[in-house]
Amino acid sequence: MKWISMTECLPNYGDIVLIFEESHWGRGVEVAKFIKDEVSGNNKTQYSWVAPQGPMSWFGQYVSHWMPLPSPPK
Repeated sequence: MKWISMTECLPNYGDIVLIFEESHWGRGVEVAKFIKDEVSGNNKTQYSWVAPQGPMSWFGQYVSHWMPLPSPPK
């Protein structure tokens, strides 16, 4: 699997994927759900992310790449 740039292609709304984020706080990989941004008032995008620990609307601005989750073990 390859990382997909957010400028190249977006996941489908509702997809749970791996995301790569980079900001002045650091770099990291998380599992997150891609959702329509109807609540947070984020003017930069029409989408947001929800991670297991909760909404990531301000962190989501720093997501540069994503990839589908790998298949589960057999």
